[in-house]
Amino acid sequence: MNQLKKCMEFLKANGFEQLIEVVDYPRAEDEYYSFLKPDCIQLDVAKDGSEIVFIDESGDYLTIDCSYYALIGALLEQRIIGCNYVPIKEN
Repeated sequence: MNQLKKCMEFLKANGFEQLIEVVDYPRAEDEYYSFLKPDCIQLDVAKDGSEIVFIDESGDYLTIDCSYYALIGALLEQRIIGCNYVPIKEN
């Protein structure tokens, strides 16, 4: 499983919903998959697997490489997920 797919599966397994409709934010929707955690933040995952952007009500505040372990670390550090997160198993 590549990093992009693994990160997307991780987000879905841990309470993020993928946004399908067009949203009003400064990134072209055809370049990013958008995920939203209700009452929390939005994450944009680059379709080319290059980056993940954290977005809150004030705008972009963190950009990380599209890496499974970097994503987990950033989500834990930002206290968006707890230590009881749902891991993704390798196939």
